[in-house]
Order: sequence, then structure tokens, then C-alpha cells
Amino acid sequence: TEPSGGCTYVNQRWHSFTGQTAQDVRGNGWLDAVHPDDLEEVRLALQQAHVDHDVFELEYRLRQEDGTYVWTLNTAQPRFTTDGTFVGLLGSGLDIDERKDFEERQALMVRELHHRVKNTLATVQAIIGFTLRTSTDMESFRTGVSNRIASLARSHSSLTDAEWQGMDLRAVLRSELEPYDNGKRLILKGPRVFLSSDTVVPLTMAVHELTTNAVKYGALSNEDGQIEVRWSVTIGPEGEHLTLDWREIGGPEVCPPTRTGFGTTLLERLLGGQLNGSATMNYPAQGVEVQIKAQLRDAKVGTKP
Repeated sequence: TEPSGGCTYVNQRWHSFTGQTAQDVRGNGWLDAVHPDDLEEVRLALQQAHVDHDVFELEYRLRQEDGTYVWTLNTAQPRFTTDGTFVGLLGSGLDIDERKDFEERQALMVRELHHRVKNTLATVQAIIGFTLRTSTDMESFRTGVSNRIASLARSHSSLTDAEWQGMDLRAVLRSELEPYDNGKRLILKGPRVFLSSDTVVPLTMAVHELTTNAVKYGALSNEDGQIEVRWSVTIGPEGEHLTLDWREIGGPEVCPPTRTGFGTTLLERLLGGQLNGSATMNYPAQGVEVQIKAQLRDAKVGTKP
């Protein structure tokens, strides 16, 4: 550039990259290749560098010959004559589009990690608080906390194995129920639903609570009981919604609880707070029935039962 800031020369690479001719770049013409949203910042920084006779360095988007924009890093040093007279800037532009893409993905990953850690800590805090309030002694508290955090850890391990892309709903159910199945005690019916990671963790915790209750008091507490889980997905104005019906068959006769237990409270908190859903629990004498409704985020629904 010249002392006043006008462009006097660019090399052939600039011409082939931007498609601008030698006439196009003269004066401030080269700025026509700068993205409109970055133009004012580039213009002001360039002007200041010439006023201060100082270094110019800035990242901005530059238009290629095909009309697409890429991120570039433009750096320039002031030039002086032997007697110290400022005669303009000499610099170069570097294509950093790949680096910027990596930085954006890295920033997204950090935000996602923060979100997941925050949700996990909130769940752990809820587990400890509710278990403490509903335990009769320290041993029941220790067992309850250990089992629930173990369930949370299993869901995280499964998601890590899947690179946090999510899990199939059937796999979520089997991860909790399969240890109690002899091939006849578990009935699962519904379409293939691949859940996002944000849905997997709270739903796994909900299934764990239902399974634990069934093992202690319900259909899994004897040799003959069965668990039947049916689910469906509907599409409404606000997106896809999962309806999951849990039904216990062949267990001891059910007596409705006299107080709201940890499981019920946790289900309401998890489903209401994290999945924008609800849990309805009924206690007919032949077996507990629970209906879970949840809003799905980024789920993939198939047709195979």
C-alpha cells in the first residue's frame, strides 16, 4: 500500500484467488472482496495502521472467484525509507478457513461438554438429596445412592461408546431390565427410536427407578412376574413426542402408596425438567402402570418393531 492507504500492488495469487483484475484492486478496490459483515472492521483497522505507521493484523472473510467466502489472516508490516519516512504497508493473506472450522467445532464441543456436566451434576445432586430424604437409615441411603449413580454411570458409558451420538430406546430398556429376564419376563413392543444423548440420560434414570421398584416390590420380585413396555411416537406442532407405557404383570398384589416416594419425584423432575414431559402412575391391584410422555430432540424414528 501507499502511505495514504491505497493498494498499489497484489501478486498473481490474489488475482487467481479472488478473480479481481489489476484494475479492480487499485486504491480501495481490493476491499470489494471482503465480506460485507467484516468490511467496516477491516477498513478501520487498515486506516489506523496507516495513521500509526504500525502493524496491521486481522482475520476476516474473503470472497473467492466462485463467490464463496473463506476465512483469511491478513498481516502487514510498515515500510520505511532509510531516512525513516513511512511509505506504506507490505503484507500477505493466509487461508485459515480450515483452522477456523476446527476452532468453531472445538468451541461447540466445549459448550456441549459444559451443558452435559451441568446436567449430570444436577442429576447427582437430585439423587443425593431425594435419597437422603426418603431413606430410613444410612445403609439404605448408601445403597440407594450407589445404585442410582451406577445407573447414571452406565448410561454415560454407553453414550461414550457411541461417541455421544445417542442410543436406541430398546437398548436403554434392555440395559436395565435384561439382568432380570429369563427370555419370558420382558415384553418390548414399539418402533425403532434412536434417542439423542440429551434424552438418553434422564430416560435411563427413569427406567432404572421403575426397574428398581419392580425388583423390590413389583413384578420382578417373584419368579413369574413380567414387565411389558410399549411405546409410540407422534408428531405434533412442537415436534416429536414419545409415549411409553410400562405395565407390570403377575407380581404381588399392589397397594397404592401412602406417600410420594423418591422414584415418583425423580420421574417428575427428570421428565418435566429435562424432557418437557410427564409421568402418570396408576396402582391397580394386578400391577403398577406408568405412562411416560417426553418431547424428543433430534430423535430418529424407524418402523421396525
